[in-house]
Order: sequence, then structure tokens, then C-alpha cells
Amino acid sequence: MNIVIDGYNMIKQVLKKVMISEKEREQFLTRLDSYARRKNHTLHVIFDGGPYDRPTREKRKGLTVVYSGRKSSADDVIKSYIEEKLLSVMLIVTTDRHLNAFARNHGLDSIDSIDFYAFMNDVSMPVLGFKKAPGKAHKLNELEESTELDTLMQEGSSVLFYKDEENEEAYDASKKKSRHEKKIQKIVKKL
Repeated sequence: MNIVIDGYNMIKQVLKKVMISEKEREQFLTRLDSYARRKNHTLHVIFDGGPYDRPTREKRKGLTVVYSGRKSSADDVIKSYIEEKLLSVMLIVTTDRHLNAFARNHGLDSIDSIDFYAFMNDVSMPVLGFKKAPGKAHKLNELEESTELDTLMQEGSSVLFYKDEENEEAYDASKKKSRHEKKIQKIVKKL
């Protein structure tokens, strides 16, 4: 999968800093490169600025790093990627609402920088409905007994809960995910 990342946008969101040092940018690129090779994705990281007036590209192992140049912004470069369909299939990673809307208007998916960073680092995301279970489950085998568990089960079965079928149908309809949520989960599975 081709993933186009708004570089400084993501770093600033993750580090919660306004100024980013060259060392921090290099560490960030190293982590992205590791992720790209591990997941077999092609990442295009777009940064504002650079040494020249026009955009410049540098290839790294699993990354293409693009500096927008002095005459344009990273957003402009990303928009040109989108408009010119430079990549067949791409996911846009940014927190910029205007860029997200631009991608959506061109039929492309986008994901928030923080959410992508969390998936990149294998962190569960309760915001998107993915939760890690706390602790470990202990299964009892035939020879083990647990009086505490037996007592709990007896107490639980002494009070039965009856479902109201009319309310249950309305509840099921409200649990359905929106088209956008389904799309995001589909993207997340690929990450």
C-alpha cells in the first residue's frame, strides 16, 4: 500500500512540539522506515521546506522523502499527488482537516496522524472500537476447582435477565457502524 504522510504534521502531533530538530526528524524517519519494511508498505513522507525552490526527493530503503521546497508547502505537494494520481492506491496520513477533505473529495481515504502512529506502534485504539483485553484469561482444566468462580456463577444465574425484543431491534440498529467507520476499519486492517 502507498501511504502518503504529512511529515511535520505527524511529528508535531506525536511529539506535541512546535519546533522539530533534525535529530528528531531522522529518528522519526528511521521508525517509519522500519514500519514500511515490516509491513511491506511504500511510504512517501512529505516535509515543508528544503534546500531548493522546487520539491526534491530522496529515496531511502522503504521510504521516499520529499521536501516541498521554498516556493510550496507539503500540503501543495500532497494535493498534487492526489490530483495527478501519482500513486495508484494511496492512503493520506494527516491531521489537517482541509487536506483530509481534499482527499475525500478525490475519492481517497485518509487517517489521522495520531491514529496512524498508534497503529504503527501496535497500540490499541479504543477510539476506533479496537480494545485490548486487560490481563490474561485463566482457563480451568478438568482437575482444577475454583469455589470463588462457582459462587460467582451461582449468584449470576439466580437473577435472569429477559430481553425486550422491540428495544433490542432498535438497539441493534443503533450499533451499526457508519460507512465512514467501516471504511476506517477496512484501512486499519491493512495497516
